[in-house]
Amino acid sequence: MVRAGERATLAETLTRLVEATERLVRENVRLARSELKREAGELGRRSLWLAGAGALLLVGVGLVNASAAVVLAAWLGAAPALAGLGLLNLLAGAVLLAWRLKASRAAAQGRRAPAEAVAVEVETVGGGGGAAV
Repeated sequence: MVRAGERATLAETLTRLVEATERLVRENVRLARSELKREAGELGRRSLWLAGAGALLLVGVGLVNASAAVVLAAWLGAAPALAGLGLLNLLAGAVLLAWRLKASRAAAQGRRAPAEAVAVEVETVGGGGGAAV
């Protein structure tokens, strides 16, 4: 039989356990928020650098194309030189875009949707007999 003093001790212990669990959850949420803020800031800085580099690259490509058009215009005329360079740029862009789309599709096929991954994990842990979440 359990004495009254032991029940109070058990109740106090459970209360401390609940409070500690709440504190742990709050600290984990606070840590996750700070990590997300840090990662978002880093992503923002990288995006700015990428945008700046892209702008410089675009200006450089434009100047190279303009120079090539001036040189080619002496032999072909202005319109054919510009049309030829435009087609060359379109072809290069289409090839690069197709290559990137193919790589993105291959990467997407290698990943599972979050809900599917959870369902597989639940089935694995539960021995396959549990319901998918």
